Amino acid sequence: MAKKASASTKKPAAKTAKKKVTKRASTKSVDALPGVQFAPPVDPYEDAFQVVETLFEIATRNSCGGSDLILHLTEVERAAGRLVAALDDYDSVVGRAMGSYAELGRFVVHHSVNVAALVLPVGRELGYDDGQLRTLCATSLMHELGTVRIPPEILLKADELTGEEWELMRRRPIHTRDMLVQLGDAYFDHAEIAHQVHERMDGSGYPEGLRGADILPEACIVGAVDFFEACIHERPYKTATDGIRSLVEAKDLFGDKIVKAVINTLGFYPVGSIVELCNGEVAKVVAVNKAMPSKPVVEIRVDARGRRLTEPRRTDLQQAWQIYVIRPLSEHSLGKMNIDVADLA
Repeated sequence: MAKKASASTKKPAAKTAKKKVTKRASTKSVDALPGVQFAPPVDPYEDAFQVVETLFEIATRNSCGGSDLILHLTEVERAAGRLVAALDDYDSVVGRAMGSYAELGRFVVHHSVNVAALVLPVGRELGYDDGQLRTLCATSLMHELGTVRIPPEILLKADELTGEEWELMRRRPIHTRDMLVQLGDAYFDHAEIAHQVHERMDGSGYPEGLRGADILPEACIVGAVDFFEACIHERPYKTATDGIRSLVEAKDLFGDKIVKAVINTLGFYPVGSIVELCNGEVAKVVAVNKAMPSKPVVEIRVDARGRRLTEPRRTDLQQAWQIYVIRPLSEHSLGKMNIDVADLA
């Protein structure tokens, strides 16, 4: 989650030794679970959303753990496996993760699922295998579990946080780690990665102020995607901003290799995204211009008056300087514009 503005001063960084992710969990395969199959369902994104929403409901009732939370984490692992299984035909999933939140009041659930969806193409670009991708994805789905211990009036506050409130927010990763560690060794690696997602290479992150090689590579990857996802979405306390430009400006926080992987896989608007153009037209992204990711190749499907085009009009925005994308559109956003998503198929 993106940091809210605060007048608080940064606490001195605690000295914490790097903990290496063990083979046990990072290569743990949910294929071994009885009856688990990874043929992707009709909508792996919606499946993951429902699983995470239930996870947060259970965690809110049992913030100190419990057998029902352990059982549901198995569902989290399964949801992660389904997202990985869908990775070869993933444009629609990425498009949904890039779109607007349906409900700002549930932004933590939206954010968690979006990070999990977006981290997979980035991880694959970095050479991670399916077992490692499932670890990245499952950790992303639960990395904000500690927010159940944050009072809602702080979590959803639209105004600037006080120094005391921001210190409470900075403890989210600690809460997440503690909750997962209590559930047993099977979740140790997930706990360690989630604990470090908000650490930064220059030592400016939290909760421990780790820097450089003391931060797990998996945490850096999830952290970069977390940062990107938070930038491109509206929150109760901020408007959406340009994720890639913000990430490039903050590249020293995550490292060039990871930032490059995010840009190469997500670009500004990945293939399959539905976007609104500056002239009011609605288009589908069909190709990314790597030399200029903010100017993709699109097929215009709906004109500025909201009328569906019989024949989509292909336009390379790199060659049409007067036209540019102003925002990605989710199914929820399209509904507000009275556009049926079926018209864009």
